[in-house]
Amino acid sequence: MKINKLKTLLIVIIAFITISSPSFAKSVKFIQLTDIHYSPEGTTDSKRDVSRSSQNLKFAVTSINKQNADFVVFLGDNIDKSQPQSLIGFLRETQVINKPFYFVLGNHDAYKLSGIPKEEYIKAIRLYNPHQKSNKPYYTFSPNKEVIGVVVDGSMPFAPSAHGEYTDEMLTWLDKTLTKNKNKVVLIFQHFPLIPPSENRSHTTLKPDKYFDLLVKHKNVALISSGHYHDDKITIDENGIYHISAPSLLVPPNIYELIEVSYDKKQFQPPSNVKIDLKRIQI
Repeated sequence: MKINKLKTLLIVIIAFITISSPSFAKSVKFIQLTDIHYSPEGTTDSKRDVSRSSQNLKFAVTSINKQNADFVVFLGDNIDKSQPQSLIGFLRETQVINKPFYFVLGNHDAYKLSGIPKEEYIKAIRLYNPHQKSNKPYYTFSPNKEVIGVVVDGSMPFAPSAHGEYTDEMLTWLDKTLTKNKNKVVLIFQHFPLIPPSENRSHTTLKPDKYFDLLVKHKNVALISSGHYHDDKITIDENGIYHISAPSLLVPPNIYELIEVSYDKKQFQPPSNVKIDLKRIQI
């Protein structure tokens, strides 16, 4: 991809500072990218232009390997069509990332009817990614002793659907996970947002109220990152949680995000004791 020499690699820097002079002694830094819609070179899609998706991913991985970050998260729609050749191609490109990396499932990734079942999708991921320990589509990982990353799954299991739904089973697991890690700073990663960045009735998250009710019980969630809408927006909800909607790597300006979360561990109470610095990086 041609890069405009008049532009710097870092095209936008947004800093959210929520109190005037806190003492943020701790921080964690991560990279997130979403909606790659990877397709093998030469393939086409009648709904979107995926001709550069493979090249986009190559450029992104090269750039990511030059960044200082604790981990990387792919927020779903990693592949455009739920087919083995697409998944294997995607995994081969990402396995050279030089820091821990994790995958969220999107609505394009895995489903039983005319696609790759979730179980098979995750099995393939584990073959290529030593950091993927769980055999379920929702799991946790630990960037450090004070922070826990939580990956949740809202994708439909049987047929592709642009609607997301967080099941009772998954929310029960999430509730137990947040309780178990009540003394840690929690970063949640998912494909379907709870707070949509724009109006799109075909992309809504079904029955989000139970998820919101669950979050009210827990005071240690710093942010929820999502993809799906190919849109770029940050919202702080009434509980102080940052909801970050990430833009698609597939479409211009073809960016991923480098995020640093700084926190006061002794008095953790978002958003007053959390600072988020977000940089958008063009490939």
